Amino acid sequence: RSLPDVPAVMNDIPEIKKAFYIANQANLTSDELEDQEKGEIYIQDQRGVVTKALKQGLEQGVQQEKAAIAQKMLLNLMDDRMICQITGLSMTELASLKISNSS
Repeated sequence: RSLPDVPAVMNDIPEIKKAFYIANQANLTSDELEDQEKGEIYIQDQRGVVTKALKQGLEQGVQQEKAAIAQKMLLNLMDDRMICQITGLSMTELASLKISNSS
């Protein structure tokens, strides 16, 4: 019912791969085609979720690193304004770190 996989020799040619894909889709019933499209949408959604999670994780890691640097500076009694300027933290974030350090 479907065409065989693209031969390895032709697998690197995007036009050939696309032609096999289109030919296989032409043989699908409307229900099969709809199921395939739903599957592709699901895969794309999952890629989006992973990408977003990675981005958020990186942002969180950067923020934690800034906080760690600021805490070291606080231990050395550096000026608050200088700490904020160097780390990029706001005065509010720095004040929050001071409170958590005193606990």
